[in-house]
Amino acid sequence: MITWGDIIETYFKMKQRGVEYLFSKFTFQKNIRVKNTFNQVKIESSNYWIIPEIKEHWNKIISGNSNQEYADYIVKNYFENKTNLKMLSLGCGAGSHEIKFAKHSNFNEITGIDLAPKLIEEANKNAKQNQLSNLQYTVADIDNSHFEDDYFDVILFHSSLHHFKNLDTLLGKTIKKCLKKDGLLIIHEYVGPNRIQWTNEQLNEVNKILTTIPLKYKERYKINAVKSKAYRSGKLRMIISDPSEAVESFEIIPTIHKYYSIEEEKSLGGNLLMPLFKDIAHHFIDGSDETKRILQLVFDKEETFLKTHTSDFVFGVYRNT
Repeated sequence: MITWGDIIETYFKMKQRGVEYLFSKFTFQKNIRVKNTFNQVKIESSNYWIIPEIKEHWNKIISGNSNQEYADYIVKNYFENKTNLKMLSLGCGAGSHEIKFAKHSNFNEITGIDLAPKLIEEANKNAKQNQLSNLQYTVADIDNSHFEDDYFDVILFHSSLHHFKNLDTLLGKTIKKCLKKDGLLIIHEYVGPNRIQWTNEQLNEVNKILTTIPLKYKERYKINAVKSKAYRSGKLRMIISDPSEAVESFEIIPTIHKYYSIEEEKSLGGNLLMPLFKDIAHHFIDGSDETKRILQLVFDKEETFLKTHTSDFVFGVYRNT
C-alpha cells in the first residue's frame, strides 16, 4: 500500500507543483480530489507524452506513417465518403484531439465533455480560435448526462477511459445505447494493471536501461536530483492523489471485447516508456542524434519485452454490433 517511491514522488511533486498541490489532496471528497488533479490548464511535468519521437513512434504503429496522426487515419479509413457524422468524446480535457477530427468536414457535430471547468474553458477557446463551429465542449459528468439513443456515429476515449469505473455498465449500457448500431468506439488508452502497479519485470528492465543513459539526461525536471531508479507507487498514494486513476484499467479490453467487435487493435507499448521517462522526458525533446539513439534503443527493448507481455497502452477501433 505504501512504497519508498511514494516518499520520493511526494517530495518531487511539491518541488514541481508547489505545496498548494499537495494540500489540495487533503479532502475526503473523492470527486474534489479528481477535479483538483485535472482542473489545471498548464501542469508542469516531464512525462513520456511530451517527447515528439514517442508520438511519431505510436503514429507509425497505428497508421504506418510516423507523420499521420490517428484522427486523419480514422477519417481516411472509415469515413472518407461519409458526412454529417456526430462524435462524443468523454474526458476530453483541453480538447486537442477533438479539434483534429473537427477539422474534417465529415463531422457535423462533435461534443466533448469533462469534469474540469478550466479545461473546458480552454477547449472552447481553442475551438473558437480554430473557427470550428461543429465543435462544442461542456462541463459534465457522464453519470448525470443524458444522450439520445442511437445518436452518435463515433465515441472517443483518449487517455480517459482508465479513469472510469463500473465499466460493464458504462460500456455495455450507457455508451452502447447512445452509439449508433454499426457505430465506432475508438480508444487510445492505458489498459495496464489497475492503479498503474508496474510489475517487477517492468521495473527491472527500466532500471537496467537507466544505468546506460548518460547522467546529463537523468536530472529530474526542475529539481537538482538525478533519477537513478524507477519505483512503483503505493496504492494508497494513488487513491489519495486521484481516486479515479486506473481504477479498472485492466478490465477495459475484456469489457470492450464483451460488447463490441474488433475492427483493429494495436499494441502501443508504454510498458518501459512510461516509467523510464517520468520526470526526465524534458531532456529528450531536442531531436538530437544522441537522444534519438537512446529513444530507438528503448523502442527496441520495449518491442522485445512485448513479445512475452501484454501492452500497457492500446489503440483500438471497435464496432457496435
